[in-house]
Amino acid sequence: MIKTLAIVAHRLKQWIAAHLPFLIPRNRGGIHHMLLSVVLVALALVMRLSIAPLNAGMQYVVFFPAVTLAAVAGGFKPGLLATSIGAFLATYFFTPPYYSISMEVLQRAFGGNIVFLMDGLVVSISIEAMHRYRKQLAQELKKSIDLNSVLEESTQHLKNILDNQFAYVVLLDTQGVILEVNNALLDWSGYRREDVINQYFYDLPCWSYNETVQAQLIEAIDAALKGQTLRYDVTVKIGDDFVVVDFQISPVRNKEGRIVGLLPMAVDISLRIKAKEALKKSQTQLKTFIYQAPIAIAIFDRNMNYLETSERWLNEFSRGYANLNGRNHYQVNPDLPEKWKQVHQQCLSGAMLKDDEDMWVRADGSKCWLRWAVMPWINENDAIGGLIISAEDITDRKQNEAHLAEQAWQLRETDRHKDEFLAMLAHELRNPLAPISNAVEILKLTDLEPARIAWCTDIINRQVKHLVRLVDDLLDVSRISRGLVELKKESLEVRDFILPAVETCQPLIDTRRHTFSLALPPEHLWVEGDRIRLAQVVSNLINNAAKYTEEGGHIGLSVEASGNEVCIHVSDNGSGIDPADLSHLFDLFYQADRNIDRSQGGLGIGLSLVHNLVAKHGGNVQAFSAGRGQGSEFVIRLPRLILSPSTLPITAAPAAPGPNKLRILVVDDNRDVVESLALLLESDGHQVLTAYDGISALETARIERPVIILLDIGLPGMDGYSVAQALRRNNGLERTMLIALTGYGQPDDRKKSIASGFDEYLVKPGDIEKLRKLLASYQTTGFHESP
Repeated sequence: MIKTLAIVAHRLKQWIAAHLPFLIPRNRGGIHHMLLSVVLVALALVMRLSIAPLNAGMQYVVFFPAVTLAAVAGGFKPGLLATSIGAFLATYFFTPPYYSISMEVLQRAFGGNIVFLMDGLVVSISIEAMHRYRKQLAQELKKSIDLNSVLEESTQHLKNILDNQFAYVVLLDTQGVILEVNNALLDWSGYRREDVINQYFYDLPCWSYNETVQAQLIEAIDAALKGQTLRYDVTVKIGDDFVVVDFQISPVRNKEGRIVGLLPMAVDISLRIKAKEALKKSQTQLKTFIYQAPIAIAIFDRNMNYLETSERWLNEFSRGYANLNGRNHYQVNPDLPEKWKQVHQQCLSGAMLKDDEDMWVRADGSKCWLRWAVMPWINENDAIGGLIISAEDITDRKQNEAHLAEQAWQLRETDRHKDEFLAMLAHELRNPLAPISNAVEILKLTDLEPARIAWCTDIINRQVKHLVRLVDDLLDVSRISRGLVELKKESLEVRDFILPAVETCQPLIDTRRHTFSLALPPEHLWVEGDRIRLAQVVSNLINNAAKYTEEGGHIGLSVEASGNEVCIHVSDNGSGIDPADLSHLFDLFYQADRNIDRSQGGLGIGLSLVHNLVAKHGGNVQAFSAGRGQGSEFVIRLPRLILSPSTLPITAAPAAPGPNKLRILVVDDNRDVVESLALLLESDGHQVLTAYDGISALETARIERPVIILLDIGLPGMDGYSVAQALRRNNGLERTMLIALTGYGQPDDRKKSIASGFDEYLVKPGDIEKLRKLLASYQTTGFHESP
């Protein structure tokens, strides 16, 4: 209480000193205090004179308060002065005889004055001592007040510092009791200041939710009290959430070094941990993406050291290293061209460069085409941290482009050849049609000599065969291109197909007056193949040699064994072949001689047929020529078949067919075909019946019972397949031979005809000799007469 009053008085005095300084003397015991002592004694005298007569006594009573007040106001000197003046006035005014100073008066007042003076001296000294003590107390109080102010300012300053910290800060005493917390902690935790001040820190809910977490904190407090600073990550509970904080607790020491408190600090690192986890996940995903990227990717630092690479990069540019991370790109590729180093430096300066097509030389010296891009990557300081290089091997694409360009050129060439072929086809078809037309017109004349008629029929027969050969070649090309040709392979001695081929070509050789030489080996050479197709191959080559050799030239055919192969050579001394044409000679529709006169004819498909048919027999064919006018040679190589004597095939000479007079039904919706074929068959002695649709054919067959029916497939209404099936259901026609005579010649058509009940299949225009052989081979037990 006294201390509080002293503080109030001191601050009042400070206010008066600041605002009314003239009321406060500068020095205690000065002249103004002396004058105050005189005034106080005078006032005491006046009071004494006013309250009692002179002889009433009590003169010292009124002067003693004045002495006391003077001493209180001014200290020892004013008190002593007031005492001295009071003693004098008491002697002069109140010691008889009054109003005088004499020895008598002094003697009478001596005792009282001595007591008064002693009391005044004691009071003055005591009050002076009190003044001195008060002054000392005031000084000490001032120091205390100043210290408290500094402490308050320091405390406020410290609180401001704590409140401005982003970390959560708590000030504890040495018992772990909370003395202060900053606003950041209160805002974060949701605690109120009054709820946590003076509470034990380890009893807060954020710690006490888990005994292990609380025990760990208590151990940290004990360690801090021993002078240690501990820091660890810990999960605390804030409300219903759990967060991870970076926690630190350290001791607080005074200037003597004694621990006077503890300072826990915490920072919520949940977001940082999540960010790290997200960053780690992102980096893992990035590494995975880079490693599994479909193109070659590598990431470098500024010194061109590898940071990350894709699997494709390792496979294509690692130079044998299993892992490039940390290695220098220029050390891995010491022979790297200066061009690439310049690209790297430009990109490290901020440029982004790329090229859709560039050549790269691999370590083994092989070359590949690349589409590459180089770009800088930016680090956390917004500076260029290094380079990202991507490269895609586009060699396959370049090759495909080249291949497509080649194919496009080939398609254009094929299209051009197709146009030329159509023009040639029109030319080749018109050539035989013209003499046929002329011969027909001649036959219309009356009174023709038999020789002239024979001449006309010869022309028609020859040109029809030429047309048939053209159509057959076209159909063969179509079937081969679609893989529909089926070879009827058997063991053949080369003479089995060489001699028939020569026989087929002999008329053309004779017509052009060529000399022909045939050289066959003395031993038998065997191959496995299709007799008809191999004869077709050889006859095509002989025909070409005859056509492209000037009349009177020489054509040679020789056969020899060469290791495991049988070689067939067809040579001539004709017009020869330009070397530039040799590589294309076996292409479809290709013709080396494209003169407009078309003197040799042909569609440009014969050699393509030869090439494909020989290939289907497992062999190959080559053309040789020294150039124009130097003749040519074609060599066929076929795999040789080695047969032991016990496995040699036994062939019997075919018996000449005897004439069988048969009842034949011809069915076709084309009357010209029916009537002309009926005339031919009747001229051979057969009985011929005719029908022009399927219904009529069934009715005629039911009544007439023919042994042979020549049946067209493409009949109106009821087609030939349906007619054949109906005929096979008739019990009276079980021995009747059904022969399809049609313009459809595809393998599927043949299969369908067999499934429908046909026995044989002839393609228009029918080969009359083949038909005669079929008729002759039919054996019947009797002739069915008409009823």
